[in-house]
Amino acid sequence: MLVLKWHTGQKSFALDHGYHTSGSRPDSPDFEHVSGLASGSEKCPDFTNMNRKRGKIGEFYSAPHLRFPMTFKKGAGSSLPGLWKYPTYRDSSLKSGLIWIKGKQEDDGAEGLWRIHDDLYELSSWMYRHPGGAEWLDITKGTDITEAFEAHHVSKIPEAILKNFHVRAASTRRNSPYTFKEDGFYRTLKKRVREALGKEPEPKVNMSKVYADLLLLVALTTAVLATSCGSFALATLSGLFLCFTVISAHNFFHQKDNFRMYYFDLCLMSSRDWRISHALSHHLYPNTMLDLEVSLMEPVLQWLPYESKSTLQKYGSWLWSPLIYSSMFHGQLILR
Repeated sequence: MLVLKWHTGQKSFALDHGYHTSGSRPDSPDFEHVSGLASGSEKCPDFTNMNRKRGKIGEFYSAPHLRFPMTFKKGAGSSLPGLWKYPTYRDSSLKSGLIWIKGKQEDDGAEGLWRIHDDLYELSSWMYRHPGGAEWLDITKGTDITEAFEAHHVSKIPEAILKNFHVRAASTRRNSPYTFKEDGFYRTLKKRVREALGKEPEPKVNMSKVYADLLLLVALTTAVLATSCGSFALATLSGLFLCFTVISAHNFFHQKDNFRMYYFDLCLMSSRDWRISHALSHHLYPNTMLDLEVSLMEPVLQWLPYESKSTLQKYGSWLWSPLIYSSMFHGQLILR
């Protein structure tokens, strides 16, 4: 069970993408129950500690409504229980955000449209009126966007608008364990979060935007000064602030289309590609078979607990992962 904590003011919420493979989902849990799930109490065992204590390969541990594999064979089984189809192109020699999307288009049963739950929608006419921007819809056409839709829309308004674009029911079942039932845990919690956020005052100034702009200004100014003065010290300082600028840009490619998300492209990587690999893949399916940031460097870097993983693959990554990740910037430019 994936449990996140969402803080707003003095309130704290545990936001969960809960999956259940058998039985029924508990109805409208109270926050005491939620905190029990998050803390690894008897209501929801801590699988991390459990895995450390019981090291038998391939053994499955059970909790109410849940079965979770400790290790699995590559190409068989899943780190995401309920994922019944192995992701297409996951093990291809060349990986990218666009290839990941292409695999989703083949696996999701969206039939060239946008799939949400078990229904298909035609959103082309809505694309450029979408409050989140056209790029999100342009990227995801032909895929199942249920998780993205649920996670990014706290308000009930998008659900009401969506009915205007309904085409037909999907002909295949979803390749996902997430149900999002109205009386289930996620929807119940989202309702409470919606109520809490409605009481929060809007900030007069978005300081994250101010900081991002200042970081870029310093990076550009020191770059010009370094060139005119021939100073390696100023060039180093410019590189450092460029790094900070790119880090701050990460915040903006999660949001609606905006010019600050393109600050990320100054590091030679693509903000569009990272919207896929990070926002649509990693954040929605963290550390699972659908997480592109986990599979991107396989077989050189293997983060999932494959039974076949050698000692060199387990511990050698400590040595070569810094070299690989530092070369990704130039590598991404060459690939594009």
